Amino acid sequence: MPRLILKLCAIAFFASFAGCATRDAGARSVTVEAVQEMRDAVTRGDGIISVNPLPDAQVAALIRSAHDAQQKGDISKSRTLLERARLLAPANPLIEQEFAELQLLEGDLEDARQAALRSYEAGPGIGPLCQRNWLTVAWVLDINGEADASADALSDADRCVLKQKPRL
Repeated sequence: MPRLILKLCAIAFFASFAGCATRDAGARSVTVEAVQEMRDAVTRGDGIISVNPLPDAQVAALIRSAHDAQQKGDISKSRTLLERARLLAPANPLIEQEFAELQLLEGDLEDARQAALRSYEAGPGIGPLCQRNWLTVAWVLDINGEADASADALSDADRCVLKQKPRL
């Protein structure tokens, strides 16, 4: 069931941003709404294993404030808040993924892909953060017209979902 959910979320996700991100190399843009849909598209549910580092309250507050700034269209303020979070927790893979998503909004596609891959390498390798990493990579590849590589990245996102074994 989790694989089906992820595939449906990915299909809905890519369909939702089709009008938000263009394939024209001179006019690549991504909306805040589309990035939020990606954040929401990760699999959550009963029996899904999720590995998350213990949150630092200050870092979590800065990330929430950065999301609020993005929703208000203040990308510069969002960047400043994420930079403050990075100073507090420089090795935090979640912050690296937040920067990847910010770079999508700024149109820095290759930087977004690289940040998502760095986050994946430093992160747990399973769960929602892993899914966001690979959905970001898939998004960038799709925008760049690399459909096969994008499909491979979606498969990688699918492998981030682990189901708990039933207890007897």
